[in-house]
Amino acid sequence: NIMVNNITNRSYTVNMMPNPSCEPSLSGRTDCCNTQFKKTEFVIGSECRNAIANIYSPGPSFPLAPSYQIFTYPVTIPPEMADNPSPLTGKIVNLFSSAGQSTRFTVTLKTFGPCQTLETFLPYGYWYAAYGDTYKIDACCGQENVGPLIPGGSTAMRP
Repeated sequence: NIMVNNITNRSYTVNMMPNPSCEPSLSGRTDCCNTQFKKTEFVIGSECRNAIANIYSPGPSFPLAPSYQIFTYPVTIPPEMADNPSPLTGKIVNLFSSAGQSTRFTVTLKTFGPCQTLETFLPYGYWYAAYGDTYKIDACCGQENVGPLIPGGSTAMRP
């Protein structure tokens, strides 16, 4: 299970928790139910490269500095991104959690530049992909757009 909470205008926390009733058909691939979470990528505004000030995790993860890249959808472009078929993405790696173990990380934005709020940083909502260690290197274990992150709120994402 994945939960986004502690949402402010400039930060959010992602909690990855074990899901004992993981449904393989909903989790990207059959082998993703018993994987170790490894990294995440998320679509950000086209002017938001280097907008992340800090990524914090109390453990067991020790996330590295984020990287940024242009992503091109291999097949179908999501309808909400029809105006931007090759969006900029942020990527956070070194987010290790063993199967059955939870992990948490907080993303905080810089106080300067064009992307100082979640509204400008995540203009398409929180569109993310989760990756795990499976027999396939960096297997994508699901992607979803949970909509905008509302300060003061929390959002549950599918397992």
